[in-house]
Amino acid sequence: MAVRIIRRARNVAHNPLLLMAAIVAAVYVLGGAFAAEPANAVERTALQQALKSTVLVLVPDDNGDLYDSGSGTIMDAEKGLILTNFHVMGDPDTGEWFNQEGLAAIGVMPTDLRSAPVLRYMARMIGHDVNLDLALLQVVGMIDDASAALPTNLGLTTLPRGDSDDLLPGDRLAVIGYPGLGGATVTYTEGVVSGFLDEDLDGEYEWIKTDTEVNPGNSGGLAIDANGAFVGVPTAG
Repeated sequence: MAVRIIRRARNVAHNPLLLMAAIVAAVYVLGGAFAAEPANAVERTALQQALKSTVLVLVPDDNGDLYDSGSGTIMDAEKGLILTNFHVMGDPDTGEWFNQEGLAAIGVMPTDLRSAPVLRYMARMIGHDVNLDLALLQVVGMIDDASAALPTNLGLTTLPRGDSDDLLPGDRLAVIGYPGLGGATVTYTEGVVSGFLDEDLDGEYEWIKTDTEVNPGNSGGLAIDANGAFVGVPTAG
């Protein structure tokens, strides 16, 4: 079975550019945070929260035509901050954006958590790191009325942040996103941690290796641990 790699949350947290939004300034060990609830209820509740925090990212070109698509994770519900891969928003080889304003349409999870996402917001890229292949977006407007003021409550959901340092080979890992396979609805795939990769040989493991299926469109989405906590950013490969 093919092995995929996922950017660890720890590396996201250590990126000064993305820290400007204070979205992943620290990662937390959840441990027994859900120990008081039955195991089945915990898993379902955590899954529902993870699904709600995953968004569809549609990127137009400067003519307004769809150029690229991917997934994203809501990192701050009040500020409308969304984390995704840079290659969803621009060319990683040249660093050029797919549209000059760095805009993307954002589709949010419907209430039934099963249907196609609802295109609701426009977001703008406010920070990026081509080397880490990460981009930070912020909701700036409504899709159906560009002149309308944003509501005080955007109706977005975030999820707990786990500690990828706690992961071991064999631990369960799941990926949530919009790969475009089998329709426009969200896709959940599950596997295990296969190992870790130190890409630049600096002694720190930047990537999680996994047998979890990751396809084009999953890029920028959500990788969660067995507790449903954010531990990484999938990159299709």
